[in-house]
Amino acid sequence: MRLKQAYIYGFGKWVDYTIDFTDSSFLLVYGTNESGKSTIQAYILFMLFGLYPKERAFYRPKTSSKMGGRLTVIDSEIGEFTIERLDHVRNGKAVCYTETEQYDEEWLKKRLNGLTRETYQAIYAFSAIDLLQIREMKEDELSEVLLNIGLTGSTHIHRIEKKLDNSLAELFKPYGSRPKINQQLSNIKGMVKKRQQLKDESRRYREKSEQLSRWQAELNRLEELLTKKKEALLQLERIEQVLPYLYSYIDSMKELNALKEIKGFPEDGILRLEQIKEKVNPLLSEYSICEKNMHVYHQKMTEIEITRLEQALIIQIKDVLQYEAKYEQIKQELHKLVKVYDLEQVQLNLELEQLNLDLTKEDLANLRFPFHIEEVWSMIKQHHEELTVQREQLSREKRVLEKRLTQLEEERKSIETELLSQESRFQMKQAIDDNKKATYLKSFEQQYKKTNKKAKSSVDQLQRKTKFARMIGVIIAVISIFIFIMDIPLSYVGILFGFLLIGGSLFIEKKSKAYVEQWMLVMNELPASILSQQEEQDILSQLAKDDTNRQQLNSIEQEIKQVLVQYHICEEKMIDHNIKEQQLDHSIRKQQERYPFLIDIEVAHWPTVFHSLKRILSRYEAISELKMDINDYKEQMHDIENIVTTLMKDLHVFQGEQKSLLSYFTQLKEMLDEDEKKQIKYENYKRLYEDNMKHLESVKAQINIYEEEKQVLFQIACVQSEEDYYRKAKQYEQQQQLLLKIEQIEASYSPMFSKEEWDALVKEKPTHKEISMKKQEQSLQMNHIEEDIEHIRKRMITVETEMKELVSSHAYSEWIHRFQLEKDELNSLAKQWSTLKVARMLLQETKKQYKEHYLQHILDKASTFFMYITNEQYVKIIAPTDDSGFKVESKNQLRYDVTELSQGTIDQLYVSLRLAIGVVMNESERLPFIIDDAFVHYDYERTNRILDILATLAKERQIILFTCKKDILNRMDKTNVITIENTYQHI
Repeated sequence: MRLKQAYIYGFGKWVDYTIDFTDSSFLLVYGTNESGKSTIQAYILFMLFGLYPKERAFYRPKTSSKMGGRLTVIDSEIGEFTIERLDHVRNGKAVCYTETEQYDEEWLKKRLNGLTRETYQAIYAFSAIDLLQIREMKEDELSEVLLNIGLTGSTHIHRIEKKLDNSLAELFKPYGSRPKINQQLSNIKGMVKKRQQLKDESRRYREKSEQLSRWQAELNRLEELLTKKKEALLQLERIEQVLPYLYSYIDSMKELNALKEIKGFPEDGILRLEQIKEKVNPLLSEYSICEKNMHVYHQKMTEIEITRLEQALIIQIKDVLQYEAKYEQIKQELHKLVKVYDLEQVQLNLELEQLNLDLTKEDLANLRFPFHIEEVWSMIKQHHEELTVQREQLSREKRVLEKRLTQLEEERKSIETELLSQESRFQMKQAIDDNKKATYLKSFEQQYKKTNKKAKSSVDQLQRKTKFARMIGVIIAVISIFIFIMDIPLSYVGILFGFLLIGGSLFIEKKSKAYVEQWMLVMNELPASILSQQEEQDILSQLAKDDTNRQQLNSIEQEIKQVLVQYHICEEKMIDHNIKEQQLDHSIRKQQERYPFLIDIEVAHWPTVFHSLKRILSRYEAISELKMDINDYKEQMHDIENIVTTLMKDLHVFQGEQKSLLSYFTQLKEMLDEDEKKQIKYENYKRLYEDNMKHLESVKAQINIYEEEKQVLFQIACVQSEEDYYRKAKQYEQQQQLLLKIEQIEASYSPMFSKEEWDALVKEKPTHKEISMKKQEQSLQMNHIEEDIEHIRKRMITVETEMKELVSSHAYSEWIHRFQLEKDELNSLAKQWSTLKVARMLLQETKKQYKEHYLQHILDKASTFFMYITNEQYVKIIAPTDDSGFKVESKNQLRYDVTELSQGTIDQLYVSLRLAIGVVMNESERLPFIIDDAFVHYDYERTNRILDILATLAKERQIILFTCKKDILNRMDKTNVITIENTYQHI
């Protein structure tokens, strides 16, 4: 596998940067310190293996929002493919592209045969830092570390072995006392001796505790039952209080059900309809006037347009006249530009130093502000200050409303306690009415007694006269009948007169009896007693006070509604205010992301910073333009002369002799002034026409709005005409009054009853007598329960006193708990020790097997490299045994321990082992070698030899060498070198 090309979108200091690896298999990447070589190495590893989010954050570029890039790779099996990673896409996972297909991260891992970043760095990459770690090793550790490097290419195994040995010693030693397991065993032996002593005390304590628990359970049951009985009694008292409201609610519901249901009617419907009609009539008149004015203005515009110059010619003349001032100005300012240029440079440097924002002239070249940024920053500052003030105002307003609402609730409760019930009011009014009636009848009785004797004698005299008249009538009737029998003329007149006299006497007698009976009945209806004046005054005073309280209660309830509405409005304002604050914070973060220098600046200073930067940017742009203007002015003067001459020829003003430019400009101005006067008139009429048009549309829109509002009212009321609308409004008002009354009753009972409980009361319709009987029954049951509770409590106090003497028996439970904790701790430590022991054994076994299979092959390769680097001073590397460590054999067959070698030779031995393990591992996976300044301590000859080895290895695999040393740069073919400057540069 070979790297072909890398394109960096953004990674560390590199942004939009390309590196081409295709020139050679052995590439040298040269750059000075801080030029970004290590960042490029990290980028290659990032593209192959990825990075965790926190690691990616370290390499996120400061000057770009994109972090990631592409890496093109040539594979021996599938050919060329490209790896792409982006920080903000798929959480940094790779996407691989071939010519025809697209693959994911798992496919890339398969192409790398499961190779991880750590394994790759251990086998195919090393640097001068690795050599520095070897130099810091102790002599007794050096041989072991070199063995681990020969086995795996890394020093990690040695560190892991040492860490495992230390961890095992901290946990357990056969004869020690300080390790954790040894201490835990001593603790458990001491605790076993106390067990039997605590066991007996615990048994007695447990028996008392069980007895106390049974009584406690019974006590809890009785207390719970008592609580339920109290709640039932309280519920009965509440029912008794709301009985008048209950029956009023039932009556209101009956009246409401009797009305025809009105599904919908607009709120304040009549008032809204009348307001719409008042507003539409003036608009219709205004609409007609606008139409007439528009017709007049259109005629005027047409007359002016006929006499005007062509628009293209006007534009051309105006364009030419603009050059007059410019032509004179160029002459005057040309000699000033150089002096102004130098002065502006000095002033720019001074302003940059005063601003102290770490901005350079190069930064100014890339810094651009949109036209609206000043307004945006000013608005952010203004909103920030306004929102701070608004939050304080809203908090203060909310506290005032809450305080006022609490006061009103207290006043309402105080007045409700003083109100008379409906039954009491009825009884008092009835008493007043009865007293008035009794007073009237009493006076009438006195008058009756005065005239009683006279009336009685008159009645008796009348009755005697009626009896005498009746007798006369009978006699006349008998005589008339006899005369009639005798057939005497006019006999029927006597018969008729007799019967009339009899009937009249009977009628008068009956009326006199009825008069007497009526007087007797009235006298019998007189009340037994009459209220005194003081009693009557007290009742009237109570009723007047109750009326006043009810009026006050109604006023308080209305004010509570108003305060609640204001409170809800205040809460909505608070919600809106929070949303505005979130939006402001988002705007601030957005500006800080776009302009990072704002992060450390208070929002209140942003407009000031903008004006300073705007002034500096303007000065910078002016400096850039001054130099260009110096070269442009002469050319502009010549161009102006050509333009004016050409225009005069086109206007047929140029005749033979060429006049001065000033005279040409004067002629053009006169022509343009005349046309502009016409243009002004035309624009005035046009503006009047458009204003009338807009006003006409506005009036029409208003009329349509009112008509739509009227239709909306009809639709809500489900009617087609105004007559139906008014009729339905009257029905709706009656319904709303009943609903309001029901709602008030529901509001009064809702704190005491749920909806289901109230519906049940409505259905049952309980009486005062039934509720009183239930209250007596509940009180009797509560007394019995309280006696049982008191008896149980006395018995529990006796048992608790006995248990205090055995309170130490808790020690046994605590001992069991502690003993179990100590055992658990011992088991946990033993499990840790076993895990570490097994890991140590597995590591030793793995090293043994690896040593048997691969070590000799690696040492053979390393010996070849080591012999060539040392110019055959050392010819062989000998593997360590149980008795001795690594050794090397010189050309005269003498063997040296690695601790006897110089530091430079140890470094060369380390590099030989790293190259050898890389070659052996790379026989199946030919991945690129990445080496970072691993030869800084080599002399001239050995540096050439290691470069020869790398060139030989590069025939079979790709090798990328990073260095900051010019001597290595000078020894490489220039075609194999990539130079990185300490700036952002594209290759």
